[in-house]
Amino acid sequence: MQSEQCVETAARRDTILVVDDVELNRVILSEAFREGYRLLEAENGRQALDQVLNKPGRLTAEEFELMKIHTVRGCELLEQIPQYHSNPLFRYAYDICRHHHERVDGRGYPDGLKGEELSIWSQVVALADVYDALTNKRVYKPAFTHEKAMEMIRTGQCGQFQPALVDALAQGLEHHARGPETN
Repeated sequence: MQSEQCVETAARRDTILVVDDVELNRVILSEAFREGYRLLEAENGRQALDQVLNKPGRLTAEEFELMKIHTVRGCELLEQIPQYHSNPLFRYAYDICRHHHERVDGRGYPDGLKGEELSIWSQVVALADVYDALTNKRVYKPAFTHEKAMEMIRTGQCGQFQPALVDALAQGLEHHARGPETN
């Protein structure tokens, strides 16, 4: 898989891009990841989280702390599905669930990981998540253009990302925008 496909692959709900030192490989996410999300949505706590996520305007410190627990709670739910623990993709699903809000500079959550402590697959999902959030309307903000979103990502206004991943995102979006006739 070419790096230009990074965004397209990472943004799809049923796949995640795994990047290692040598090549890019597509990995189909395990049923454990999907089951974990299903359980999370069924939780009573999900209603409180939805209220925070759908709130117009800035979050209070307490609301932000509540929002941050979704990473840890999602992993707790994944752990409750023992039939998936032996699936070789379980560790990817768990890592993505827990660390998709970590930052390269260590200022993310829940564990404050930084730099090489972060898996590349959680970084790819984090970048796709930020781009998606920026380019789509939310109750608390309008949708930004592709150009503005990329500027915000490149200048660190919405997190810190590895420059190579940001470049792959830009290339992937350009490739996708050209359409199938010219690719």
